Amino acid sequence: MFDIIADSACDFTPEMAQKMGVEIVPFYVSLDGEHYRKEGKEIAVRDFYQFMVDNPSAYPKTSLASIEDFEEVFRRQAEAGRPTLCLCFTGRMSGCVGSARNARELVLEDYPDAKIEVMDSAAATVTEATMVENAVAIRDAGCTLDEAVTWLEAEKATNNIFFTVGNLDYLIKGGRIGKVSGRAANLLGIKPMILFKDGEIFSGGVARGRQKSFEKALEQLMNYLDANGGTPDDYRIIVGYGYDEEEGKRLWMQTRAALRAKYPAAQCEVGLLQIGCTIAVHTGPYALGMADSGIGIPAEAQEHIFERFYRVDKSHSREIGGTGLGLAIARSAVVMHRGAIKVFSQPSEGTTFTVRIPLNYVS
Repeated sequence: MFDIIADSACDFTPEMAQKMGVEIVPFYVSLDGEHYRKEGKEIAVRDFYQFMVDNPSAYPKTSLASIEDFEEVFRRQAEAGRPTLCLCFTGRMSGCVGSARNARELVLEDYPDAKIEVMDSAAATVTEATMVENAVAIRDAGCTLDEAVTWLEAEKATNNIFFTVGNLDYLIKGGRIGKVSGRAANLLGIKPMILFKDGEIFSGGVARGRQKSFEKALEQLMNYLDANGGTPDDYRIIVGYGYDEEEGKRLWMQTRAALRAKYPAAQCEVGLLQIGCTIAVHTGPYALGMADSGIGIPAEAQEHIFERFYRVDKSHSREIGGTGLGLAIARSAVVMHRGAIKVFSQPSEGTTFTVRIPLNYVS
């Protein structure tokens, strides 16, 4: 068993973190450029967004968690002899992972046998949240810290975010788009489509108007599913929103409806998560988009699907997504109750699982 630490760029609410047993090391937020408060602890994310909406000419700032912030947590973990995994916001956009790594080295000077792994998630907001959720699933399945690191390192390549913003002002302020082209686009009502992958952002095209930008983001998600195969149930899909929760819910409903229309045999579950302060200072209060993470295991691999971390290739390296743990966990639970689980599958016809658990058994 190991413990999980994450920075606040994963956008977990305090309730989510407590429920999943994850400790959050917060970024710092400043509304005036001078006084900094801890995200989620000293200033609520909702209050941060309200300030941005009420003060459109103001541009809040964030500062990464310090070496001392991580050192305090790592030292406590080392003193308790607890193996620790720390997941950090993409190193291509922040020095937070550097702070964590420096803190680790300081702690190892006093506790050379401490087991502390610091990982650059190459993710942000909803995709970092997915990585933390997967780390929790791996931990709760009884896996080792080394197994978790191997699995999560391979997951990085499967994370994508397709999103848009309300206007280009915050991207202009952050230097991610030129002032002249950005202001011209604002006047014409052009909304940029942005793709986040491999730990950084890229242009995903443009759309005219807010609704068209929603539709464009959804189209990009659908194209990704077409290109990579499987159904939506093979992925973890999450809609992320900024200030406007109602707008986020509308895109969430549109996304579910579109997925279920195209994949009527699939459950098409879609999550919903508010984007936190760390990303919002770059995107403004009206960021909206969706993330997907991973693809599952083909049906022809059924004889191996109850193995932990099974991948289609014989080396078990993960080049596609999914957690690969659900059936292993299910089998363990069934066996604990003296039961049995079997799979019956035919290509192009579907798969059926049968579970038999005795009502009474003799120890």
